[in-house]
Parts: sequence; C-alpha cells; structure tokens
Amino acid sequence: MLILRRATRSFLSHRNTAAAACLRFVHTTSSSSNNNNNKGQVVHDAYPSRVAGSQGRKLPRVDPVVWTPKDEWSRQQFLTEEQLAEFDANGYLVLRQVFDRDELQQAQHEVNTLREEHERSLMAGGAVDDERAGSVVTQSSKTVTEPDTGVLKSIFAPHEISTVLRRATTHRDVVGAVRELLADDVYVHQSRVNFQRGFVGRGFNWHSDFETWHVEDGMPRARAVSTVVLLEANLPVNGPLMIVPGSHRHFVSCAGETPKENWTRSLKHQEVGVPDEAIVAELCRTYGINQVLGEPGDVVIFDCNCLHASNSNISPFPRVNLFTVFNAASNALVQPFGDGIDQVRPEHIAHRNNMTIVASE
Repeated sequence: MLILRRATRSFLSHRNTAAAACLRFVHTTSSSSNNNNNKGQVVHDAYPSRVAGSQGRKLPRVDPVVWTPKDEWSRQQFLTEEQLAEFDANGYLVLRQVFDRDELQQAQHEVNTLREEHERSLMAGGAVDDERAGSVVTQSSKTVTEPDTGVLKSIFAPHEISTVLRRATTHRDVVGAVRELLADDVYVHQSRVNFQRGFVGRGFNWHSDFETWHVEDGMPRARAVSTVVLLEANLPVNGPLMIVPGSHRHFVSCAGETPKENWTRSLKHQEVGVPDEAIVAELCRTYGINQVLGEPGDVVIFDCNCLHASNSNISPFPRVNLFTVFNAASNALVQPFGDGIDQVRPEHIAHRNNMTIVASE
C-alpha cells in the first residue's frame, strides 16, 4: 500500500564530505515554508557549475550512488543484491514488466486522452481546463512543444492532473526500489510525459539532469533518481534513451552563466548546461554508449548524474514515456547554486511547496 504524508525533514549532512577542495558556499534564502529549516543555512557547493569565469571540467562525484549500505544489499525487498550492484556500476537499471496489462492499458489510455486534449488546445491557442484536478494547463506553462513544428513534446506534472497517472507514478514496486537506492523517504521533484512523435520528435543534447537541478533548482547533493515508465516500445530506431554507463561517477560542470528564465528555452532545446564536447567524447571513449531499450510496461531507473542523450525520432514509431524524478527528503531544494539566478523555476517543473512524501508500506 502507498501512503502520502507531508515532508518535514530539512537538509541533513551526508556521509561523504570528501570534496572540500572544490567546495563553494551558498547562503540559502528558501522561498518555501517547507524549507524554513534551511533558511539562512550555509550549504557547501560540492558541484560548482556555470560559475562566472569558469570553464567546463570533470569533477569526482562525492556522494554514494546506492545510499543503502553495501552490507545491507542482500536484505532488501524490491531490488536484489545483483540489481543494486548493477545500478552502482552502470548508473541505471531496467526492470522488466513492472506494470501488468490492466495497469499499462489504463496509463496508455489516460496519456492518449491528455495528448488529444492538449493538442486540440494548442491548435486553438487556448488552455485545457482539467476538472479532474481543478487545474488549468496552458501552452506557456505545463505543456512544452517542439521548437520548430509546434508538436506537443511534454506535459509536466501529470501526477497532479490525473489520478491514473498519479498511481502509475507512485507504483509500489517503483517507489520501493527508489527508496532502497536512496535509503530515505522520497518525494516527487518533477514528473512529465514525454512524447517523441514519429518523424518529428526531436532528440536532446548530452547532459546530466543533476547539473540542471543543482544549478537552477538548488538540489544540494546527487541523491535523486529518475524513473521512466515505458508506454510504447523504446526501439533502436525511434530515438531511445542513450546513457554513458559509469559517467555518473563524474560530475561534469558547465561553462557560462544561466540566462533569466532559462527554462522557457531549455525545455524545448537545451543550449545552456550542456557539457563540453571534449569531456563528453572522453567519457564515451572510456565507458561506451548504451541504448536503453524496452517494451511497454518496463521501467528504467537511472541516477540523477548520468550523462545521457537521445537522437531524433525519424522512424514512424512513436516513443512515449512517463518520467518521474524522486528526490530524497533530506535533499530538499535550497537556493539555486548557479551564479546570478534570482528566480526559481516554476513549481510544476521543480517542486518546492508540494513536497508530499511517497512511501511504500
């Protein structure tokens, strides 16, 4: 059974503090009542990036990958010792057929309904009034379109729009696995449905999600994971997720500063927070590139700091995935770490106020 409760825990100290040589210090000014315990707190910046005058560089990761102590791996309920070791080594894991036929069909139907509603809205230039959640989804907020065609690309916060997708997001087996990886209570930092339509679905550049969440959202440490529920087959030909296995053990900082309201552009096509090509090439030569493939009902879990990308989908086969980012409750957002960022990203992109803990019981 799943239970929900409000997050009350503040940012705690972590086991590994080995990167003192590259630490910056940020004086936090939390904008959320949930983060009042962080207010005025000096937080070490173990992962400096987009700092004025700096160049992109490769830094060692200073946090664990699997936060559950290794001597407890054999006693976990949702992941085996072998699966935990695989995640620790590669930075990702594929769980096969987590969703049964009924669960999958319900999620697929709900996503198709939302897509049709939003596409009609986008064509009309209006908004979708979703009475199921009492929310309004507009083209300028929770929906993202492809930069050149205007085709629907993403719907953010679907777990707040749809009861069916909230259940899919908080599936017992998924949340259980996440909690064993992070060894903490968890909450939804972000969720979205990604549509990579046949022929027109654009890919995305190499990047680490944690770099963005750290710099633009104020996520202190690399204690978060993404889960991806495959709603359509992820094939070699339809722009599947590509991961550099082992890259999660290196934090790749990026050069340049963050433009104001960068999210209005980066969610369509990311140009800031993109690692140096020479560093990407070095990591790819060292570790290789894996395509992450699967069938509908499979779930991919990958570490927040994995270097990953996707090609455009020029095949006729659509790729539709339900993404959820789970953050550890003890890793709550503080002030963004990037230089000159004086405005946090909207709540539907990075939850600061709605930190509802999701726990398996």
